[in-house]
Amino acid sequence: MNDWHFLLPALALIALVYGALRSRGEAVGWWLGLVHGVLALVAMAGFGAARDTGFAVFTGLLAVYAGAMCAAEAVHLARRPVPHS
Repeated sequence: MNDWHFLLPALALIALVYGALRSRGEAVGWWLGLVHGVLALVAMAGFGAARDTGFAVFTGLLAVYAGAMCAAEAVHLARRPVPHS
């Protein structure tokens, strides 16, 4: 198995979660969380491909930060009430 076997299902999961939360909140927070999720996946791919220890530490920390921000924004959007039309 390579990185794609992990990254594509994770990307699909992030897209499904943020697709379900699209109607809640403002568009800026939605895009911010989605981009942080994609950044976390890219950083994890960089961590897997890293041959240099310094780069691996950087991408590992970036993945943790971006993943935490993605999760925090998803929780924030999920707590907002659904707007009535």
